[in-house]
This record gives sequence, structure tokens and C-alpha cells, in this order.
Amino acid sequence: MPNARAGMVGYAFPTRGTALALPEHSDGTNAAPAASHRHVSGEHSMPSRRNDQEHPADAIAMLKADHQRVKDLFAQYEATSNPDTKRTLADQVFAELETHAQLEENVFYPAVNEDTDEGPELVKESLSEHGTVKTLIQALRSMAHDTEAFDAKFQELIHNVEHHVEEEESEMFPLAEQELAEDLEELSEEMQELKAELQGS
Repeated sequence: MPNARAGMVGYAFPTRGTALALPEHSDGTNAAPAASHRHVSGEHSMPSRRNDQEHPADAIAMLKADHQRVKDLFAQYEATSNPDTKRTLADQVFAELETHAQLEENVFYPAVNEDTDEGPELVKESLSEHGTVKTLIQALRSMAHDTEAFDAKFQELIHNVEHHVEEEESEMFPLAEQELAEDLEELSEEMQELKAELQGS
């Protein structure tokens, strides 16, 4: 097929397993920080992280597990009224999303972009949505967490992430399962390695 990467303005898709040039944040940085694993005391326990220790069946299973972890954190955020608990949960959400984005942008998206006919358009849209999420995270990190404005902005983040997950799981993942079936285990291994590096484990 023609080089699908030619239309991806602003993104230099590499051969799988090499670093992807990520869009810069407004502060000039372009790398998501390694995920921090904070624990919340009180009535809301953190979701189990055993999926990080186990090896998902393939890349799709791994990414879906990430999605579910973030959904669980969103539910806990909305279930508590404690501002400090909300902030700690929000910080975990930020770390999870940033790590997840790195896995997709450096490993999964390049494979979908290069090896499927419909991939380039789906990847282009997903990268745009990632940019929106990163902008929201940056804004939230600069805000006082015990304000209505923070809650409103966090709800905007929830809405954007849920929309992105719904599209990804209904469009990109089925495409990958059909056209990248033989590569999904290898992609999962690459993402596991990258995740371990990002989390410093």
C-alpha cells in the first residue's frame, strides 16, 4: 500500500519499537512523566494493579485493561466528596493516561497506521484526541484542586476520555484484531517493556 505516514502532519511515525516524536506541550516538554503510584487512605481504595504484573493475552487486552483502570478511577473520583482524595485520584488518572498515551503513540498506533488501510485516518483522529486530553491534564495540574472550576474541568476530561475510549474500542481495536492478529502478542510485549521503563520498574 502507499506510504500511509505521508499524510500524518506533525507526526514522524517510526518503525515499531522506536521512539515516536510526540507533540510538544506548551511548556516545551514532550515526554509524559513516569506514572506515580499514590495510594489513597480512607473509604475509597485504589483499583487493583495486578494487571500490571500479569501479561495480558495481547495488545488489545492490555489497552482495554488500561481503559478499565481509568474508568474505575473516574468512578471513585465521582463517588467521593473529599477534596484531597479527589486530587490524589486525579493525579493517578493523569499518570495512567500519560503512560497509556505513550504506549499507543510509540507502539500501537504506528502498527495500525502502517499495516492497515483504514488505520491512518483512525490514528490521525486519535492523536488529535490525545492532544486534547494532554491539554486538559496540563490545565488541571495548574489549578487548585478544591474548587468548582477543577471539578468542572475534570468532568470535561472524563467526557473526552470516555468518547475517545468508545471510538477506539468500537473502531480501531476491531480493525487491529482483524488485520494485525499475528502481531498483537509482539505488540503487547513491546508495550510491556515500554511501560516498565516509564514506570521505572
